[in-house]
Amino acid sequence: MFSRTSLIVMLLCAGFGVAACDASGYRKSSGGWMHGDFKLTPRDAATFKPLDDVFARDALRGYCRGSEVADSGGASLAVVSEREAHDENNVYFCDTAYVRDRANGYHGHRDVDSLHEPHLPPPDVLRKLDGAEPAAIRVLGLGYAADTRHVWHRGRPLAGADASTFAVDESHQGDADATDKSGAWQHGKRVVASK
Repeated sequence: MFSRTSLIVMLLCAGFGVAACDASGYRKSSGGWMHGDFKLTPRDAATFKPLDDVFARDALRGYCRGSEVADSGGASLAVVSEREAHDENNVYFCDTAYVRDRANGYHGHRDVDSLHEPHLPPPDVLRKLDGAEPAAIRVLGLGYAADTRHVWHRGRPLAGADASTFAVDESHQGDADATDKSGAWQHGKRVVASK
């Protein structure tokens, strides 16, 4: 006999279709492709392939949450983490822009300076990591990524950060979430760490 919870989940899956219960954010619907509620038309539908919940590719372009990544090399797009992917020439950061609205408070990080419409999902953020070396990209955690020469936080470059000594501290204690040879960082900004 099924538990009440199992029965509800099965009925929801049946109601939305098996594809909607798939772990991927991409799904086929009425002969086309969807990401969430967003219908997309890949440049090359015959080669379109979801890579994970966030990224997909076809022979011509890469896609982030259903939106085409301009000038991306689709055939070589590879996922690095749940928020980063790279092709042969570039590295991309893709995440939800967490914003504040008066009714619902903060939706994660304060990344966008605008009010969020409560009936709409937060907008997506897609950034090309300028100057990044695709073959050398490392995801460090807490929104930080680095290659051999640069460090980024949520896709934004950190001026003055030393990539070779940059380390993330995920303990969530103190005033800093990362350090390098010349100081401390918190949410992508240089800070003076408490002793």
